[in-house]
Amino acid sequence: MKANSWYLFLYYWFPTALYCAFIFFLSSQSLPINVLPFPHVDKLVHILLYTVLGVLFTRAYSKQWGRTSFFRVLLFIFIYGITDEFHQIFTDNRVASVIDVLADITGGVLGYFGFIRGKSLFLYGREYARERKSSAN
Repeated sequence: MKANSWYLFLYYWFPTALYCAFIFFLSSQSLPINVLPFPHVDKLVHILLYTVLGVLFTRAYSKQWGRTSFFRVLLFIFIYGITDEFHQIFTDNRVASVIDVLADITGGVLGYFGFIRGKSLFLYGREYARERKSSAN
């Protein structure tokens, strides 16, 4: 691998892979039945976890290929969500749920659009600062 490839992997793809491992670890934990503070809080947790994953994957993908792809982010989140639910079948006190996969997809979509919006605000802010600096001179 070239030095640039190592940088791309370590700075963009490694955090994504590490976060996937974190989600896998959380999904491997056996939860007591009465641990939830209110009904369906697990759906909110799915959305939050997969929002971060959507941001990380979109960030890595856009850096690798120079553009973003909503379909590929959606496909990745869908496949990872399904494998996550499948592996929960083998964990005590956990069940696989189609609703959880839908919550994962919702989070991934929020992460994708959050990254796109955040990136455009960041770039717009930098452009605005350059214009103000050049107009001051």
